[in-house]
Amino acid sequence: MLAQEEIARLRTRYAMQRYHARFNNVAYIAATEGKSVQYANALIDEAMAICGHPYYKLSHRRWAAEAQDFLKTFGG
Repeated sequence: MLAQEEIARLRTRYAMQRYHARFNNVAYIAATEGKSVQYANALIDEAMAICGHPYYKLSHRRWAAEAQDFLKTFGG
């Protein structure tokens, strides 16, 4: 295994642990209610990027207030 693959694997594990530890279903439902599946999936992708997952990138999308509240739980 290449060194960068090992680093990516470790970063992936850390990001997934962080994501699951901070996920707030009530905030997620509030952020995605009435939105498309694509919007909901993009929101999760954004959360994964914030958590440091190596295969997701920040979108720099202008999220609705409820989505911003959901995403804030993954910062810090």
